[in-house]
Amino acid sequence: TMTAEDSGTEEFPVIYCAYGDGEVVLTGGAVLTEDQFAPVDEDKREWFDSGAVDMIKQADLGAILPGYTQKDVPFSEDGVLWLARYPDKYDDGTDNLFNLAGSTVSENEIRIFNPVLKRHFRIYHTLKGFQLYGYLTTGWYKDTLDVSSYKVDEETGDLDFWIPNPETARMGSLRYGEFPWEYCHMSCFQNMSEDLTAPGEYWVDTDTLTIYVYDPHGTYRFPVKEYGIVMNNCDYVTFRGLTVTSYSEKLLQANAVAGLKLDRCNFSVCTAQIAMRITGRAGPDCDFRITDCTFDVFAGRVMEIYGPCGVANLFTQEANFLFDNNRVSHTNLTIEWNAAITESGFSRAVLSHNEFSDCSYMGITYGGSNNLIEYNVFKHCVYNSQDCGVIYCGNSQSSWNNVIRYNLFYPTSENGYGVYLDDDEPGAEVYGNLFFNAAVVVHDGRSNKIHDNVMIQSPVILSTGAMSETIEQYRADGDIDAYFAAERNSSFYPRWVSFLDTLESDPVLKAQYFALAPELAKLTADPERIDDPDFVLYPRNYVTDNVFILYAPKDVNAPDGYSVIEGNRCFALSDNPVFVNPSLGDYRIRDGADFPYIPYDLIGRY
Repeated sequence: TMTAEDSGTEEFPVIYCAYGDGEVVLTGGAVLTEDQFAPVDEDKREWFDSGAVDMIKQADLGAILPGYTQKDVPFSEDGVLWLARYPDKYDDGTDNLFNLAGSTVSENEIRIFNPVLKRHFRIYHTLKGFQLYGYLTTGWYKDTLDVSSYKVDEETGDLDFWIPNPETARMGSLRYGEFPWEYCHMSCFQNMSEDLTAPGEYWVDTDTLTIYVYDPHGTYRFPVKEYGIVMNNCDYVTFRGLTVTSYSEKLLQANAVAGLKLDRCNFSVCTAQIAMRITGRAGPDCDFRITDCTFDVFAGRVMEIYGPCGVANLFTQEANFLFDNNRVSHTNLTIEWNAAITESGFSRAVLSHNEFSDCSYMGITYGGSNNLIEYNVFKHCVYNSQDCGVIYCGNSQSSWNNVIRYNLFYPTSENGYGVYLDDDEPGAEVYGNLFFNAAVVVHDGRSNKIHDNVMIQSPVILSTGAMSETIEQYRADGDIDAYFAAERNSSFYPRWVSFLDTLESDPVLKAQYFALAPELAKLTADPERIDDPDFVLYPRNYVTDNVFILYAPKDVNAPDGYSVIEGNRCFALSDNPVFVNPSLGDYRIRDGADFPYIPYDLIGRY
């Protein structure tokens, strides 16, 4: 734990590093090794699937974690272990979750009417310590609810569950109909002994604190100590060559700091929702540099980093943030929300030459203006999620002139998006990227430019969503006043009005923003000018001069009359003037091909 007294200065920073050729490791975890496991006791074999029991081994978890709770998730050398569950988890990382549509909720009692589930539950020797796992109604992410008790009606087979804090238990499957997307009403049950049937799974007998693992090998880490490094108002510190691993809360918590540098460090194995949180001290001296580091195996997101916000939280104040030449892998393994790296409150931040792989949710979420995301590689991201992108930004009219260029997106999932410019995102530019099966989505934003990209089985989707389509509907009904009366109670229009009013009330801020984005001077929120193309709720996006492989122009959609789509070329694999032999996976560019410029040799880590 470090305070202001442990600070360095800009000229003479404090440097924490190894002495000589030594190695520095901070670890907060308990460890189980392969040789600590033994065959299942004879009187316990009936608890497990007969075809799997010979592969299952047990160990005394209470000996190393006497205070074990199910939040103490173990990690193996291959990543996170999974509590044995019903339905099971496929090897490709997707959940085979069942629909709990047949359920009722009364106070803290949940009654399930799923006949398949009812039959399955009858085989269990005990359900003590089991959990519900599924999508929460508070967002598009999954979480786990502990079940304090249960009962089975022997006549009907109905299941009643009690949960400790029903007012906070907002899982979609337990509140059917409360959340609009069907996939959010899916769930499964965890810590089920009879479903311990596959590598990478475990079950814990909560009575004896015995852990049972399918085919254990190597080392298993249980992050138990809450914090690794804590910094409070501690400025100008460099960590070089440190390894920080196996914590249950934060590997690094830095509050109101300036001049923080992480160089050649390794951060790994953390069960917290957010493994590292860094907040900057307001002022021009805020300087964060994270270079040549590795981040691997996280239950949730890796890092939230916030710079000093400008006036009215409008991100006009410049600061220095560099995230360069890092490797980020295996994130959001059990907690599905937000990105591996979340950056906000900076102007002119640079995220470059990094490699992101196996991030089940987003790779980067950014905020602020004039930020640059370039030369990164994203492999197998957003593979177990929907309604998000590998790079994501949205919901802020104050975020302008962000550039996403020269990045490589390998396939995400069938529904995965490479770049997602969500509600209200204005003035972003996406160019010179190579997308494989990773779409670009612009949803209700405006003045965004998507040009000179190469997209292989990757559409651009321009969505008007709740904005201009709603305006058109009210116009058709002849009741514009009703539209604005309703819209004042929602989100899009009021946010634009508030943003423009803030600019008008501050001449200095207004001048800064008009210099940043001159088109702001033309925008209007005046209801009398609803037919003006520069009315704030019309998108005015541009999709130009992109090369599409395997998609035709009709797959690029936009509201008529407001956005510009032109100069795009579309080819089939069998007939294209670009690649050597894409049908055989040879995507080398033919000599002399008329092709958008992408500096392939510079993409990725150094």
